[in-house]
Amino acid sequence: MIPSCILSIGLLLQKLYVGVGDSEEVQLFYYFVKSEGKPEDNPLLIWLTGGPGCSAFSGLVFEIGPLKFKVDVYNGSLPTLVYNPYAWTKLIKSYHLLNQIIFVVVSNIIFIDSPVGTGFSYARNNRAAQTGDLKQVHHLHQFLRKTGVNKLVDLVGVTLGPKGMNDAATKADVEGKPNKVSSLHRSNDEPI
Repeated sequence: MIPSCILSIGLLLQKLYVGVGDSEEVQLFYYFVKSEGKPEDNPLLIWLTGGPGCSAFSGLVFEIGPLKFKVDVYNGSLPTLVYNPYAWTKLIKSYHLLNQIIFVVVSNIIFIDSPVGTGFSYARNNRAAQTGDLKQVHHLHQFLRKTGVNKLVDLVGVTLGPKGMNDAATKADVEGKPNKVSSLHRSNDEPI
């Protein structure tokens, strides 16, 4: 069920699984959020949360996503999600740094729970539940291919996220297939 705050602010949020691995025995969970600008023209950003083992949900509600938890005194009820005005899906913002203007561009974002066993991603058997850097990279590469990513993407992650992103980008090159990664970034864990 989509929280009412998402419907009231008009966000398009998809949450789905993509089967990867030899027989799609690994199901990677992801959230896709369209930009609030011109989604067809805006870049695609792929967000991986590090750890490994931390759900991408944290990026969605605590870091760059369009939702955040409303801070209230605990009254026994469930927390409330509200709109995040600083989301990377929202506006183009400019900053002055060392006499240069830096722009943060509005983006479409895919938040992926990776590796298997992270967040809502799961394995259909014990063998598939075994993970490591190489398996994670292989699964991320398959994910990008199966989701039909057909334009350049930016990969962003925190803590150990960039290691897997760099390896996934390199894997695309090694296999002689077009590398669709335009840049790799490491978040500084601070809101824009």
